[in-house]
Amino acid sequence: MTGPTTNRWERRLTLFLRGSAVILASAIVATAMPISLMARLHEGVGLGEMQESPIVSYLARSGSAMYAMLGLLYWRVSCDLPRCLDLIRFLALCKLAFGFGILALDYAIGMPTWWTWLEGPFIIVWSLTLLLLTAKAKGADHAASS
Repeated sequence: MTGPTTNRWERRLTLFLRGSAVILASAIVATAMPISLMARLHEGVGLGEMQESPIVSYLARSGSAMYAMLGLLYWRVSCDLPRCLDLIRFLALCKLAFGFGILALDYAIGMPTWWTWLEGPFIIVWSLTLLLLTAKAKGADHAASS
């Protein structure tokens, strides 16, 4: 996104969204990953032996596909920031709630401590950063149009 109306906050927001998009879209790899490799990775990060069943495979693959789809959505909205700022803010709020939910879920199901204190808080901080960038871009957009 470039042009005379592009401000520094919009550029930062665009870069943040596109960086996030690339990371999230890379989850597509896991949708085709052999279950044996998933099991080795699962054990390698200290989660113990992974149950190899259709539901585990389905959840791992569909979860990865959802992350990849979210990455594509972030890329798309980064291409039209002025029109999509309200949607980006909504997505950030949803992801913020998701981060708190994941933190509680990880704790409740007994994920390793390092996992619990990495996953949820990372999503929360990421979401707050997106909210801040969106607010700054929206504020700069309003100031430029006044």
